[in-house]
Amino acid sequence: MAEQITSLDQIINLRSAMGNPATGDVSNTFLAQCLWLSEIDLAEMYEFSELRDSEDVVTSAGKKDYEMDEADILRFLDPANNETSEIPMRLKSAYWDRKVGRLITGQGTPFFFYEEGRGPTNGNKQVRFRPEPDGVYTIRVPFIKVPTMPDHQEPTVSDLPQSHMLQEVSRATEIALMLTAERDEAGKQQKLTGRTEYAARNALPKAGYYKRQLETFQSRMNRNRGRHGRAGSTRG
Repeated sequence: MAEQITSLDQIINLRSAMGNPATGDVSNTFLAQCLWLSEIDLAEMYEFSELRDSEDVVTSAGKKDYEMDEADILRFLDPANNETSEIPMRLKSAYWDRKVGRLITGQGTPFFFYEEGRGPTNGNKQVRFRPEPDGVYTIRVPFIKVPTMPDHQEPTVSDLPQSHMLQEVSRATEIALMLTAERDEAGKQQKLTGRTEYAARNALPKAGYYKRQLETFQSRMNRNRGRHGRAGSTRG
């Protein structure tokens, strides 16, 4: 069996791809964050079985919105399954609900679901069912979880399959260049040279997006873990 690539291996690979900047200029903590953002990007693209999970939601008559117990949901998957009526439920969008779903009036057996913001209890993602349930149903909702942030001090193994480690570093390099290019503009980061500098300069417009994404995921996960950790889901 081949030896697994660890977070420390990936940090070394990422630093090398960036041209081996000094740790005083680009820290291992920063590189671990870039690897994490890369994993999140890939988890948005692929349905990795390692990140796939599900949770059973029990409805009640007249209630359409349900906050999930799992804190670290990245995105929902299609379809959910109404275990009570044995009917697959199609994943829709908030846009669909504004145009079509809201026209489904009254109560009945749910056929559709979509993400509807965050719940009032723990701030976790919540789902809305259409039609509004007319009774008790057990609905198994599948989702992709947020990957665990790579450790920059201990050799942890990524939640993603080993076959995607090269792709992870490649994407993380783009993200790191975006963020370090922005710091170059402020005069706080060493100047990158050659093709790396060119790539960083062209990636600059996206840097703000990744900064906001990182801040959002970090604050959300810290808040949720402080309440009840990562436990609570049921494997589907």
